Amino acid sequence: MDEQTPEAPPVEAAAAKQKRKAARRKARPAPDVLAGLTVKACADGCYAAGRCVITGGYCAHPYKGGLQSRELSNRATVKRFTEAKRRLLHASVDKRAG
Repeated sequence: MDEQTPEAPPVEAAAAKQKRKAARRKARPAPDVLAGLTVKACADGCYAAGRCVITGGYCAHPYKGGLQSRELSNRATVKRFTEAKRRLLHASVDKRAG
């Protein structure tokens, strides 16, 4: 029973020895390229840039022009087009419900 047990270092000393972690950066929200899109009007970004924000060239508004066959293989373009259609669908449903 005369065994000596090593004492644990004080909690304060252990905490002081730990390395500080770098603060995480908060992710900035992605700019909404389809802001201002309505059934009759193109997105605000189309007018500001002078080109369609969905394709980067010709107008691909879901209710005006749509996608051409050459754009159907571009995943990013199809994703933006699908998002535009979804938003317009929800806008029309919200109008009928309200």
